[in-house]
Amino acid sequence: MKIAVVTACIGTKYFENVKTLIESVKFYFLRDTTIYVFTDLNHLDCVGAIKIHTCHVPPPLSALFRYSYLWSIRNILADFDLIYWIDADCEVMKHLTADIIPDYASLVSVAHPWHDMTRGPFETNPASTAFIGGDDYIPYLQGCFQGGETGPFLTMCKTLKNNIEIDLSNRIIAKWYDESHLNRYALDHPFKNLHPGYAYPDKLMDVPYPRIINHANGHDHVKGFG
Repeated sequence: MKIAVVTACIGTKYFENVKTLIESVKFYFLRDTTIYVFTDLNHLDCVGAIKIHTCHVPPPLSALFRYSYLWSIRNILADFDLIYWIDADCEVMKHLTADIIPDYASLVSVAHPWHDMTRGPFETNPASTAFIGGDDYIPYLQGCFQGGETGPFLTMCKTLKNNIEIDLSNRIIAKWYDESHLNRYALDHPFKNLHPGYAYPDKLMDVPYPRIINHANGHDHVKGFG
């Protein structure tokens, strides 16, 4: 089984993080994994990964464009059985098992640690393609680790890329950027929801089973929960 892991390091904020991520994926991820890193940094040393140059864009566009990055190498990714996106500020902490492989659903993501306590901070602007109405409910998904079978995952990337471009053309940026669009897609498409230990904020390290932690780098990890 061939697996692609894709991430992005745009700007210098995640310069050190992405090197830690690459090492952790090489050591802990499933076998036969190839790592791709989108970056605008010529001096970034991606030993053990394939570097793909892209133009610099400021945040939050660097987050919003992840599905554009993925779609841009669709012909390369088509040769893999599974594709995963993992944020540059994440670190794999333990050997990953078949739990991350899709089975009852062809797509995989991670439930937020507080998803069962309160409604997630979904996009509430009806003009956005990421809008989720008050009567709709799904467990809030984190965007920092997601993936799935190649065909369905690339289909999702194309759809979300187009939706984000529609929003931007209307001068709209969803509340939690790409993650808001991921949750909207999950409203209509089944996901295998991994437990929060597969993308746990390091500021909340009380989870007994962390597999992947998100170092966050000052990002608001609670995202309006509570």
